[in-house]
Amino acid sequence: MEGWSKPELLAELDVYQRELQREGIDERIASLHVEHARMFVAWLERRVGAASTVSMNPPRRASIDGPSGPGLPPKLRELISVFVAAGKPEQEGFAWPRGRWIAAFPEHASMLHGLPPRLDRDALRSACERASQDRESAEQAFLAVMAWGFGNVGYGPFRTRRVLTDTPNARRRLWTVAGTLAARGPIAAYRQLADPRDARLRWLGPAFGTKFLYFCQPAGIHQQALILDETVATWLHRELGLDLQPTRWSVSSYSSYLDLFGRWAAELECAPEDIEYCIFQAMADERGTQWAR
Repeated sequence: MEGWSKPELLAELDVYQRELQREGIDERIASLHVEHARMFVAWLERRVGAASTVSMNPPRRASIDGPSGPGLPPKLRELISVFVAAGKPEQEGFAWPRGRWIAAFPEHASMLHGLPPRLDRDALRSACERASQDRESAEQAFLAVMAWGFGNVGYGPFRTRRVLTDTPNARRRLWTVAGTLAARGPIAAYRQLADPRDARLRWLGPAFGTKFLYFCQPAGIHQQALILDETVATWLHRELGLDLQPTRWSVSSYSSYLDLFGRWAAELECAPEDIEYCIFQAMADERGTQWAR
């Protein structure tokens, strides 16, 4: 694309705001992002004068496709080496606001009481192992995943309730996805979550959707489902220039992501989930988030 006119930029911002809201971003936060972008467009117009078109030359973007894909980043080899030398430690658990979740979902109080006071990945795997059994089990697995994903953020229960109440047959959709995951693997299950005509849930974006897939997958599945969220995508963009756009549902991007991590895992002689975890943990430590060690 050679350039954008100001009306085209402003029109795209309206599209961007609607997409943010569809992916579950709070309406006020989405509006704030777009307002800041509008301020930038106004500033850019003043800077370039009366020109009707702004030249847009995007930075080089590495390709994730192809038979080989991007080469193994040296920093990743270092992360995996340290991880293996330390005995492949599990991610540390963190305290979560159990009371808020029970208040929001009293019908699932027994299950929520059964979760440990500090949530970690092992606890989530146990909580999700029966997700494909029936609708209630799928919903309970979803609640556990969302509690882990939001951590100690206060609005987690509200946003989770909104996903379940604003989507018709939400429990059935979750159960369907869990069943597809067990029978046909992560790509087929992701495709269902991404399709509004199938099992898409309003307000649920790929970051939390792939968490659901990761924790609900049966042991020994041929291709592992992996979490793809902003944290991992930021690291890949910084180290390799990959732009996976983690806030948008894309079956092709997710499939390429799983294939890429599968190739890297074979080269590093580890599991693909080890790569995702090491990248996530490195970024959490760097940012000092609640998941930092």
